[in-house]
Amino acid sequence: MSAFGESPEQAIQELEIAWEGVKESCRKHGEPIPVAPSRRFYNGQLNVRIDNRLHRALAIEAAKAGVSLNAIVSQKLAKATSGQ
Repeated sequence: MSAFGESPEQAIQELEIAWEGVKESCRKHGEPIPVAPSRRFYNGQLNVRIDNRLHRALAIEAAKAGVSLNAIVSQKLAKATSGQ
């Protein structure tokens, strides 16, 4: 969803109008109202399918480091998402 205006204030006002339209449409069609990713609940579980060669390489790296596969993948994801 996006909105435009002559000023930031106008753009926000247009965005609020657009959001109300989205909610109204969802209600009309019996669909759930979308929730922003930052407001969703996450349980910490993620199931990802990867190439078997990558899986093997990560498992070997984890074993050498003396940590679990989950720990090594979690470390790599945290590093990648922190911009390091």
